[in-house]
Amino acid sequence: MIKKLVLLTFLALLSVPLVFKGMSWYTPDAARAEMVAPPGFLTPEVVDGMRNAREYVYKDAKGNIGASPALRSDDFAAKERIEVDYKRLGAGLYFYNYLRHYYLCAGDPDETGVMAAFATMKPAKLDFNPHYYVYGNLYIFPMAAYIKAAGLLKQLNLTSDMSYYFSNPGEMGKIYIAARSYGAVVGLVALAVLGLFILRTTGSLALAGLALGFILSSPILVLISKLIKPHFAVMLPATGVLIMTHEYLRLRSAKYLYWAMAMCGLAGSMVINTSVILLLPLLACRLTDYKRVFKGLLIFAVVMLACSPYWWVNLTETLADYKIVAAMAKGSTIYGLINFWYLAKYGLGPAAAALFVFSAAAALLRYRKLSDFQKVLLKFLLATTLLSSGAIAIPSTSRWVLFMLPLYLYFSVIVLNEHRRFIPVFACLLPFAVWNAARYATYCTSDARPQTSTRMQAGAWVNSAIPGASIGTLYDLVPWSFPPIRLADHRLLVYNGIQHLFADKTPPDYMLLIGPQEAYFTPEHRLEFSRRYALEKEFSHVPELMTESWRLNEANLTVKAYRRTAVKPG
Repeated sequence: MIKKLVLLTFLALLSVPLVFKGMSWYTPDAARAEMVAPPGFLTPEVVDGMRNAREYVYKDAKGNIGASPALRSDDFAAKERIEVDYKRLGAGLYFYNYLRHYYLCAGDPDETGVMAAFATMKPAKLDFNPHYYVYGNLYIFPMAAYIKAAGLLKQLNLTSDMSYYFSNPGEMGKIYIAARSYGAVVGLVALAVLGLFILRTTGSLALAGLALGFILSSPILVLISKLIKPHFAVMLPATGVLIMTHEYLRLRSAKYLYWAMAMCGLAGSMVINTSVILLLPLLACRLTDYKRVFKGLLIFAVVMLACSPYWWVNLTETLADYKIVAAMAKGSTIYGLINFWYLAKYGLGPAAAALFVFSAAAALLRYRKLSDFQKVLLKFLLATTLLSSGAIAIPSTSRWVLFMLPLYLYFSVIVLNEHRRFIPVFACLLPFAVWNAARYATYCTSDARPQTSTRMQAGAWVNSAIPGASIGTLYDLVPWSFPPIRLADHRLLVYNGIQHLFADKTPPDYMLLIGPQEAYFTPEHRLEFSRRYALEKEFSHVPELMTESWRLNEANLTVKAYRRTAVKPG
């Protein structure tokens, strides 16, 4: 009992700085709202304009797909150049749409799809269709219930009247924080279960603590745990698959195989790519036992269908959502060999990756002496590591394999248990792993504070240093790509590509570029841009990490203000 309490205390203490600290980064609040619209500007007419713009955007597909300009044919279809000039052109649909984002949206674009899904469902009318299928219903529905429960407990103010949140953006911010915390809480429950399982199977508190410490030190987990994404939460059913498969091979009882298959269905119902974990129980049973395999697969299919029914009810929308997701991945095994580096550095973390490589090598050298479960788990990890690495196009996509961290670390520590003289070596790496993870945590922590948030600093500078200037950007006037400035005071130009900026006969006095936008410039673009614009002001944080932060998370990105060379400073 004492070992269990020590382990759970260790998990709780480590989760505070690595998971919960910075959970409120760049969520809606009054300070940010006042930077885009000063007191007195928010008249009933402006509120109606923002509400109508939002309804127009989501009138059809409801989720991210409906908001994507590339997939629209109405007023919000993709354009080469969008001009918003409140003083000269008045408050049109685009002005209201851009303005409302700073009252309703946080710092990551993917979160808006989930929030739109909440708003789309109408429980009173028994309509639970979220019209958002990138994440499964088993992630969306419990989170919605979690937020509803927080509302019933008076922790949140929930209302269908969007005017309330325009007037009280901090209340919308609380909903984001609650939704983010849901995934973190479920993920930590998974780690608690895993730690206790390691304690039961090895009897070693050191090994259990080492596994949990390395998992919590995953750079991508530290960042994703502060977002409305399911990749941390899905560790719970993934851990269930691991435990049930272990028990099946230990006791040879079919009920554990069926429970493992059911857990696979639960995992796939949260994030569909995690269905690959089905390979683990399949490897554990004899494929010649057709009756057992068929029954297990049937259980998997029924659970997955039952837990994410709207995937199948709206198959067309589901396929459209996943078509966009698939476009971000590159399914090449050769590419996977190259990008195992991304998985090792950002997914597992360098120390945990070193432990896994050591354990895999040690296991292969004495393969015949491994237990049945060790053999099955090793085969699964080697096969899926190559396949999943091939789908990692950029470091941030390593989040899609987070569900495998409990499997990587469990395998590593049970092998390490047989080579106990190396435990102190890897124990010495744990402080390094925690320190490395804490560096990534600073992005979110700093973006929760106006004095250190690069976007808030940039917005304050624009409002005070260049009031009334014409300003351009290369993405959209939304929180994750543009700092909060007084939108009504400027001529604002949004370009769908830098070539359209070069073709503009009346270009803006200033260009604001955030995060990765410059990374996509060709050498010719860089040269031409430097001829037209000079760097006026840069806002950045933790410089040694900024070159990679945009590849992992939208928090606290660098903001650069460029001045047109024909315009005098200030």
